[in-house]
Amino acid sequence: MALVDTLKTARTNMAARLEEVTRNPKPNYEIDGETVEWADYVEMLTNGIDKLSKLIAARDSTGGFHQTQGFT
Repeated sequence: MALVDTLKTARTNMAARLEEVTRNPKPNYEIDGETVEWADYVEMLTNGIDKLSKLIAARDSTGGFHQTQGFT
């Protein structure tokens, strides 16, 4: 499977999960002292989808990725 196909699969999976959690929202809760906030989870999924879309677009438009490295 090509890298772009893997990225597209990941984006599809994240989009499906986003659709599921927005269709059936859950209340915020706490477990082992950690708070789980669904709004944060939805934001994380949305950001992930956006990042994957940008990577896919970059791959599709250039035929590959261009990596740069900076030094400080």
